[in-house]
Amino acid sequence: MESQYKFMVKHVQLWKVAFHSTSPRWIHCAYLAALAAFYAKELEAGPMEYKPDIIISVHPLMQHIPLWVLKWRGLQEETSLCYSHSGP
Repeated sequence: MESQYKFMVKHVQLWKVAFHSTSPRWIHCAYLAALAAFYAKELEAGPMEYKPDIIISVHPLMQHIPLWVLKWRGLQEETSLCYSHSGP
């Protein structure tokens, strides 16, 4: 995912096309649900192994994916997710 992000940052026109093509709510929701399903195994590995009391998110636009994965795996009641803003 990081390499895709770096590629899109270098190619602004592609970034705009991707952004505007996923802007409609029904596309956005389906797209994020697919991403959550695709990354579910990776995202659940940490909470399943370490059993944390709290997970701190540092990306404001990607909080819903870990929340969905925690809910799907029945870990939402056991683990809190909070957001930490460290920008200006």
